[in-house]
Amino acid sequence: MRAVAFILFFGLISCQETAKVITPTTLTNNPLQSEMDSAVQKAFADNLEMLDSPGISIGVLKDGKTSYYGYGETALGSGVVPNENTYFEIGSITKTFSAIAIAEMLLKEQKEIETPVRSYLPSELPTLQRGGVEITFKHLLTHTSGLPRMPNNFSPITAYEAYSKAKLYQYLYNIQLESVPFTKYNYSNTGFGILGDILERHYNSSYSDLMSNQLFGPLNLKDTKVEFEKTDLNRWATGYSKGRKTDYWKNMNAMNGAGVIKSTAKDLLLYAKVNLSPPDNILGKAIKLTHRKAFEDIYGEQALAWVMSASRKNSDKRILWHNGGTGGFNSWLYLNEENNSALVILFNSSIDNEQRAEFIFSLLNIIRE
Repeated sequence: MRAVAFILFFGLISCQETAKVITPTTLTNNPLQSEMDSAVQKAFADNLEMLDSPGISIGVLKDGKTSYYGYGETALGSGVVPNENTYFEIGSITKTFSAIAIAEMLLKEQKEIETPVRSYLPSELPTLQRGGVEITFKHLLTHTSGLPRMPNNFSPITAYEAYSKAKLYQYLYNIQLESVPFTKYNYSNTGFGILGDILERHYNSSYSDLMSNQLFGPLNLKDTKVEFEKTDLNRWATGYSKGRKTDYWKNMNAMNGAGVIKSTAKDLLLYAKVNLSPPDNILGKAIKLTHRKAFEDIYGEQALAWVMSASRKNSDKRILWHNGGTGGFNSWLYLNEENNSALVILFNSSIDNEQRAEFIFSLLNIIRE
């Protein structure tokens, strides 16, 4: 299977980067004591010139054991190697958390994912539909709603913190869907912004508080946060774009559900473990629901937020994955159902993902074997 099959990019920003290339230093905490250590080291060394990131934090779950590797620096010139407790923005991997919270909400209400979203939104909004087909939760969760990637009243100049719910509602009030729901896959941050808002309205709570109460707390994810100020500021990697430092995305306002979460390699592997072996409760049922295939076209299979790829030829098991990109970070999370393994890769720079494809694919082979 070619690397490109697993290297589609679901960022919150454009991934076209042209500027100074950052070659990470060869600083590492890799102990080089096992075959896995050597495989990770080889992937790094073979692709060093293409990584364009000051630092990288890697987490691998395999054979019931977790291993962590740091390369480069948390900030250029710092001499500090990223480790499993270093904070990164994880961008659109946030969508998998939003999907679980939505699935749990629907299960508690004994409703299906085919339920229309109309009654969960302000009553003054028109019915979101095209061709007589209303948008349902399933459409939003599979990027098949007909909504665009971003609303047309979103301004990259003022960016996410200035994009209020009032602006989102204004956009929805006058919207014309780009396609009939469930006929076309079109990756949509807009759709997951709506899902985040639905969660806030349903729980009468901020996205930060409801995520803490519904997911982070129950799953023991102590270093996964929504609010920047609630993270340990001494453990942050510095983000870079086109070779220059970037500001952190502290808040995404109406688009929180699409990409606001921050985390570490250690917490993301904990999250991966729970996804591979969900608890026997309603939250576990919600997690399992997000893993079911819900849409398929010529380009591939889609679960609820997660992308699905065959773990190997002629296998009915799947690799579930998602990635993310923010102003200064790039993140990847893979779950291999066949052998209960997982991979986390966190970069502290945004970039066109094609440059990193061979590196990512080399690491992915470790959990596919």
